[in-house]
Amino acid sequence: MSRRAIIIIIVVLAAAVTLSYLWLGHTGPTQAARADILPVPAVAGGEDPLAPAAAVWGGITPIQVPLSGMDIKGEWPVAITTSLEVQALRRGDWLYWRVSWADTTADSRIQDITQFADAVAVQVPVEAAQRPYICMGQGTGPVNIIYWRADTNQAESLVGGAYGTLSRYPLVEAKGQGSYQNGRWTVVLARALGQDPAWQVPQASIAFAVWNGADEQRGGRKSTSNWLTLDLRAGGQVTASRNEVASRPVARSHIPRRWR
Repeated sequence: MSRRAIIIIIVVLAAAVTLSYLWLGHTGPTQAARADILPVPAVAGGEDPLAPAAAVWGGITPIQVPLSGMDIKGEWPVAITTSLEVQALRRGDWLYWRVSWADTTADSRIQDITQFADAVAVQVPVEAAQRPYICMGQGTGPVNIIYWRADTNQAESLVGGAYGTLSRYPLVEAKGQGSYQNGRWTVVLARALGQDPAWQVPQASIAFAVWNGADEQRGGRKSTSNWLTLDLRAGGQVTASRNEVASRPVARSHIPRRWR
């Protein structure tokens, strides 16, 4: 085979890979690298980054977060989500996380009790300087969980102080919005910081979890990460244009039905 023919083949293969990548609808600004620290750049001005396609996310490099199967009740997930792509930013008194993962089905409609929705959650300590037990915290180290479900396309703020103590957490406001395209979920989760002195720290712990509804995942049957470090120090600013696309007591209760 001539040198010219080899060069032509290489060019054709490279073009095919590029077109496949674009066709799959991958929205991350760059290929994510595995990391244990998630930086939080500050965003000045612009529209709310809650929209998964907001242009500001294009300027923030994601990290790859590996996941593994987890089930306290003894039923390991069959369809383990192996990794997430995660970005973060801070805008005013809010923290935002953009989480993306591959899923062959969008389980966003629940029509009977045998169906379950896709979901994702961010877990952080109530007291940012702590690193509690990762399975929903402990009595002396509660965790705040921002939990999004595909069937409602909304997020709620929850608190836990051990497995089986999960309840709503009205002291922290949360919001979320997600979209599914070309075999991939992209969800933005947001948590209000306000003037909470417990979060006026340079770093905090953070963990992630994903539920695959098609695998009947709910409660402890899920894919989870280890604790990572959320770097809250100002690591540079991202300017958002105006034309963007769009220690407290732990309340104890039984796990809501959807978490069982």
